[in-house]
Amino acid sequence: MTKRNGVVLVAEDDENNVLFFQRACSAENVDAFVRFVGDGQQVIDYLQGKPPYDDRQKFPFPELLILDLKMPRVNGFDVLKWLQHNPEHQQLPVIVMSNSVLPQDQARVLALGAREYHVKTFTTQQTRELVRRIWSKWVGHTFPAEEIPPSTHGKSSVRAGQAA
Repeated sequence: MTKRNGVVLVAEDDENNVLFFQRACSAENVDAFVRFVGDGQQVIDYLQGKPPYDDRQKFPFPELLILDLKMPRVNGFDVLKWLQHNPEHQQLPVIVMSNSVLPQDQARVLALGAREYHVKTFTTQQTRELVRRIWSKWVGHTFPAEEIPPSTHGKSSVRAGQAA
């Protein structure tokens, strides 16, 4: 049985993207529980432990948030602003995955406290590589070194502190 060492909350409103991400996580045998929510308001409710997320046994506080930008009700930018104004949640690492390739979106996300920005990929291999990198760095999952290929994302991945 795979050891579970944490929870990753993924905010994604596109069911196809959710399935794509789930498949990549499954193929990589990541050792975390992945919880999905469909909009930014659900992210905030989950983090605050509001119903239906008030049972912390069933919905533990995540150690990582993967956030889409363009979502209904509350968008990813507004979730990042909310996190900045709620000190009890400011230490939660946030990685943004968006379809936007706009440099101003990347710069804004990093200025709002996201740790990394990734343009969503549309190939299985690229998504699996991204899952490996995210879990290796942020969740503590280890993969054999020979299984982690060099980055193929070029300028589509930006970390906090790097130029967009």
